[in-house]
Amino acid sequence: ERDDSIYRANCAFAAVFTAEVVFRLISDGYRFFFGLLNVADFILVASSIGELFLSSVSVASLRILRVFRIGRVFRAVRIVRKLRELRILAHGLAMSLKALVWITMFLAILK
Repeated sequence: ERDDSIYRANCAFAAVFTAEVVFRLISDGYRFFFGLLNVADFILVASSIGELFLSSVSVASLRILRVFRIGRVFRAVRIVRKLRELRILAHGLAMSLKALVWITMFLAILK
C-alpha cells in the first residue's frame, strides 16, 4: 500500500513538473535550451518520466535514474527561492511560531 501511494505521488509530481517544462518550452521556444538550469530541468523531467515508464523493469542499470531524484529536491528549492512572497510568508510564520512557544510557556507558568 505504501509503495502504491509513493508511486502515485511520484506520478503527480512528474505530471506537474512536465506541465511546467512544456509551458516554458511553448513560451520560450528554442531559447529554452540556452539556459543551463532549463536544460537541467528538462533532463530531470525526462528522467522522471523514464523512471515511471521503466519502473516495472528490474534492470540494475536503471538505478542511475533514481539518482536524479536528488535533483528534484534541488529544483524545488530553486523554485521556492524565486518566490519572494513565499519566503516572506515562511519567515513571518516562523517568527510567529517562536512567539507562540513563548506565550504558551508563559500561560503554562501562570496556570
